Formats: sequence, C-alpha cells, structure tokens
Amino acid sequence: MTTTRRVLHHAGWFAGFGPFIPLPILLFFPKGSSFFSIFRHLPEIVSLTWIVGFLPALLTGIFMAVLSGNVYRHWFWRLLTGGIAAVVITAICCGTIGAFMPMFFYLIPLLLLSALLSGMSIGLIIPRLPPRVAPHQ
Repeated sequence: MTTTRRVLHHAGWFAGFGPFIPLPILLFFPKGSSFFSIFRHLPEIVSLTWIVGFLPALLTGIFMAVLSGNVYRHWFWRLLTGGIAAVVITAICCGTIGAFMPMFFYLIPLLLLSALLSGMSIGLIIPRLPPRVAPHQ
C-alpha cells in the first residue's frame, strides 16, 4: 500500500470510527441519571462525541500512517504509539480549544482517557481493517 493510500485509509478509519470507541464509557459516566434519560439524549451524545473527537482522531490517523515500517509491523509498538499519539494530539487540541473556552478544561481528563483507549484500540486493529481502494492488478 502506498503512503497516500495508507494515509487515506488510516485517516478515514481513525476519524470515522475512533471517536465512537470510548462511547460506552461516556454513556455510563454520569451516575445521577437513569438509563432512559441517557438513551433519550443519545443523538446529542453521539454527535458531540464525534464533533469533539474528529480532529484529534484524524491527526492521529495521519500520524500512524506515516510511521516507519519497523514501528508499524509489530503490534505492541502500534499499540503504544497509537495511544501516545492520541493522547498528545488530544492534549494539544484541548489546550487550543480551552484557550477560547475555559469551561472545556474540565473535560480534559475524560477526553485524554477516551483518546488513550481509542488510539490504542484502533492502532491495534488498523492493519486488519479493509482498505477502501482496490489494489491494482
């Protein structure tokens, strides 16, 4: 797979699927609300999860696509670099957004935990996900 195809493949999977991986943790995080009230607000929760997590996931996918072959081959190094890259990129994005919206700083620990879980899990399974472009024959 060429570098351009790998960047498109990784960016698509990371940005499209990555923000939704920590969704079960985010759904059951507030202890004071019932299951039906969370289920009633599910469309807002899903859309906000994707809106907040799209840019860090996209940048993490691009970073993982341009890794060298030795780091990319072994599952442990993909897991480690996916988690570290997701946390660092999310921290940078949260810091940038938090400079304009100080209320956003209260969400940083939850977002960093979500980024760690998402980056590690997608980094682990990304080579097994189907490519969107058919190879030349």
